[in-house]
Amino acid sequence: KPISAEQLRSRGWHSDWPHDLTAYGPNEEQPWKHCGAVAQPFPDLCMALSTVWYLGPEDVTPFNGGTWVVPGSHKDPRNPRGPEDGIDSSAPIPGELQVSAPAGSVFMQDTRVWHSGARNQSQYERTAVVCRYGPWWLSGNEFGNLHSGGHTLRTYVPPEVYANFPPQLQLLYRHLVAGQMDVLQPGNQEAAARAQSLGRAERSGDNSQLVVGGMSVEEWKRRRAEGSA
Repeated sequence: KPISAEQLRSRGWHSDWPHDLTAYGPNEEQPWKHCGAVAQPFPDLCMALSTVWYLGPEDVTPFNGGTWVVPGSHKDPRNPRGPEDGIDSSAPIPGELQVSAPAGSVFMQDTRVWHSGARNQSQYERTAVVCRYGPWWLSGNEFGNLHSGGHTLRTYVPPEVYANFPPQLQLLYRHLVAGQMDVLQPGNQEAAARAQSLGRAERSGDNSQLVVGGMSVEEWKRRRAEGSA
């Protein structure tokens, strides 16, 4: 089936866990699902790396679906899934480019980098494997709920065991207990829910005025404060 111009123009901009603002579905019944996701503005350091292992057999090109990336976006306090950032996550972004690489290459990026999958316009399939690397304290087993293998990998602390912990210990294990709110990041769950609920009607379809890297953290905080006043 031919790929339309509209499909080729479509993007799915996001950053990877732990910097994914939608982070797998917090809701009233399961508010803990957002635990481990970093709130905006992201700290100015590399907390994890996403890698894409291009196994082939075809080389990676823009024509066969090379990953879309926005260079320098890891330094921007905004995010395509930021509910108040005014970025259309489905529209092209100035400065975007597609990865090209020989089969057998590995593409590495800071998990804060805005990126998107792309359409494979060729008649050939190619295989890629995504692996994420982070420090020991950013354990996907404990924090990456529903992302890498879902509940089969996640560590749990039974509520009845948690109830017997002293308060100081509960602070360290609250994110692993079903039904406990991750209050270490106030408003993070609510922001994730708003990001998930953004409808197509709320998107402009145009990011042409967006200057990636053109906003400081201070400016981002000021605009957020003015918007909530």
